[in-house]
Amino acid sequence: MNTSLLKNGELFTSQYERELLNKIEKITRSEESSHISNIKTMKNSLIDLKRSNSFIETEIENLKLQKMKEENSYMKLNQEISSLSKELFMSEEKNENLELELIELTNEIKNKTAYYKSIQYPTSNSLFIEIFRKFHIEWKNDKNIICTIKNKKLNDVFTIFHDDNKTEKEINDLLWKHL
Repeated sequence: MNTSLLKNGELFTSQYERELLNKIEKITRSEESSHISNIKTMKNSLIDLKRSNSFIETEIENLKLQKMKEENSYMKLNQEISSLSKELFMSEEKNENLELELIELTNEIKNKTAYYKSIQYPTSNSLFIEIFRKFHIEWKNDKNIICTIKNKKLNDVFTIFHDDNKTEKEINDLLWKHL
């Protein structure tokens, strides 16, 4: 509206025109104050929205930073998991090797224990050989010689040779003769 017309109220001479002018003036003031109020509200809303927008942008930046940190943490955690997995695999492999070695050593201990138990008590062959040694008879592992006999009374060593023609009885007789 043209406010210059309203200021020049003298142009309107009739009462009706003046009332109409006053009504228009009230309506325009009311509308103007309403617009001013709306504009202030909008300005305040705009300020609040700018603050809120600034706050949201800050939050977004913080979340981006947090995401980067978490990604770094995740990468580090993945690397640690990977290295620990490798270490676990190596440890399991080493453990399997140690278990196999333990089984081998346990078997070896059992075998050695059985062997030592067996050598604590002489066998019949070892007793037989020991008795012959006391009689100074030494058995030979030779094709031609069966044994040698050391006779201390005669201070002599006798050798019994292997001969296909000799029987067991003849060999026994020779043994007894030289003892």
